Amino acid sequence: MQDASGLLVSQRCVIGVVCDGCSSGHRDSERPGVASSNEVGARLLATMIPPMMVQLLSRRPTLEQLLLDRLASTLRTRLKKIVAASSDGHRPARERFIFDYLMTTILVTVFTDREYVVFGKGDGIFGVNANITELEDETGHYFASALFSPSTNGRIPARRDRGNFRIHARGSVSGVKNIIIGTDGMLDIHRADGSLLSRFMDSSPSIEQVVDGIDALLQEFRRALMSAKIGEDRIKDDATFVVFRRPLGTEAQSSFG
Repeated sequence: MQDASGLLVSQRCVIGVVCDGCSSGHRDSERPGVASSNEVGARLLATMIPPMMVQLLSRRPTLEQLLLDRLASTLRTRLKKIVAASSDGHRPARERFIFDYLMTTILVTVFTDREYVVFGKGDGIFGVNANITELEDETGHYFASALFSPSTNGRIPARRDRGNFRIHARGSVSGVKNIIIGTDGMLDIHRADGSLLSRFMDSSPSIEQVVDGIDALLQEFRRALMSAKIGEDRIKDDATFVVFRRPLGTEAQSSFG
């Protein structure tokens, strides 16, 4: 399992994160039948991003690109310190550590009381109001690529960018009924039944189903999978998702389930 997810609910915002660690590692570390340990980076980033975002929103409460650039800058600084501590300044060890532990995709959604944004680095899938978008053109992009030196001997080429996040969707929260973000394993499910996620997202929970802001989501999704008759052989990768759905009968300013 190389996926990870994070969730944070505060008075200022609600944040969901999904990350998918790359299965490949540094060419000097790979052995037949042995995957990388990039789930470490996935779990680390899924844990680090929500509190960072809350702190940044306390200073600049607008979900715009400048805020996300500051998040990326803060995240790079923290990761560089981790890499330095793990490699003792030795360049080959530094590159192996990044390739083997930190190469992960990132997909995030943030709600404030006025607006929402979906952003990330790398592939995956997201949906707003049951309109599903595949991020296949983002395949091969990893946030940690920005940590490499200008040239590297690793198997995955370092992309010459600063690792900044790309905004995929943004708008007023008043028009949002539901949002889903998922790792690329969810693509197998979506492609096996193109309407499953849309139907699932369109079925808002009742107030009675929601306890402390959480509904019985997983059980409902499993039933949807069973009714769609999507076998395990159709799902070839880890599939992790975070969903926000507005309960039936609630107003636009109400909390999501």
